[in-house]
Amino acid sequence: MVNDILLHPQNCESIFFKVLTPNDDAGRHGVLVPTYAYAMFPPIEGFDATADLNYTERVTFLGEQCGDGILGSYKHYHRYPERRLTQLPPCFNNAAMGTAILVAKLANLPWTYEIHILEPGTVAYTDILDELGLVEPDAGAYFLDLQHTPRVDNHFSPSLPRLLELFDDVKSKGYIKTLRGGPTGVGYTFETLLGIEENNNRGPDFDGIEIKCYRLKTGTTNIKKNLFLREPLWIDAHDNMAERVRGYGYIDEGGRPALYSAVTVCPNCHGFSLEADADDEKVYLAFNGDRVAEWTYAQLQERLDEKLTHAAFIGAKKRGTAAKEEFFYKEFKYCRHPSVVAFTALIESGHVTLELRMHINDNGTVRNHGTAFRLLDDNMADLFAEVRGMRE
Repeated sequence: MVNDILLHPQNCESIFFKVLTPNDDAGRHGVLVPTYAYAMFPPIEGFDATADLNYTERVTFLGEQCGDGILGSYKHYHRYPERRLTQLPPCFNNAAMGTAILVAKLANLPWTYEIHILEPGTVAYTDILDELGLVEPDAGAYFLDLQHTPRVDNHFSPSLPRLLELFDDVKSKGYIKTLRGGPTGVGYTFETLLGIEENNNRGPDFDGIEIKCYRLKTGTTNIKKNLFLREPLWIDAHDNMAERVRGYGYIDEGGRPALYSAVTVCPNCHGFSLEADADDEKVYLAFNGDRVAEWTYAQLQERLDEKLTHAAFIGAKKRGTAAKEEFFYKEFKYCRHPSVVAFTALIESGHVTLELRMHINDNGTVRNHGTAFRLLDDNMADLFAEVRGMRE
């Protein structure tokens, strides 16, 4: 059904479908783009995640509502922060409750997108919901496929509707007291409510679906977890790691040459930054603007495939602490196919942190604790090429 609606299905490399909310419109607010879909849109030139600035990239919209094409905008607003599509056709204003937008990125034209508006109650609307596996979607529910293949059905686990039904039942209960204190309480409590017994089996938790529960970020909380370890290929002029620690690092409180540095796309106090280069298909570590180490997209994709599978991500609001902690299980996302394209989009938006963790021992050898890529728990779902945001 999706390919029946698209004007140029063979040229569409990624698609984004969203049930509009009252805060989505054609121009004043625009249509909110979830972070998972940032990889579909142009990288923002000169973007600084720490700057008090708004950014705009121009894009082209095609479709039945656009005539021969209209010039639109992809905007980043620093205040929230968030990104939106604006300057859409006026028909997106005052859309009826449940109206949806279908956006498809064209591979043969630079930053050009087909857009289609879908009215609730029509056969096409109902068929698309069925095809995409969106079960009784709320406003704001969405589907993202960064690796769209024409005429290939968007398969999803047959267990998904049942899991969503059980989630809705848990959500209806409001805040629930943790059944275990500590960091694992959020997952243990939810799975216990579903009747899943705790075990050390590394396989999926619910009829083929892995369940990953996490606490939703509150306020300025900024807790990251290790995604994976991967040493880079060093392309600088140094001959060994000891030279690099001395050349790039500092003397720590114990008097040792050390290099412990948290690196993002924005240059840090040590002069390091990350760069994702789609043309080279590499991620670079830069020092004072010069590229000194690299990872290929293929290497990073391999690590993502090793660490992740298709999963349901359950986000919970929390209150209280320790044994008195309570959870309101609020968000449900079903994800498949981890993607290096999505990963590099997270690098460019400042969400991925690389940690260099090494020092020189008294005997002159280098102690390397492993170069780690880290990400917030509630950004883990952003790593997948296919994401269904089913409850927000």
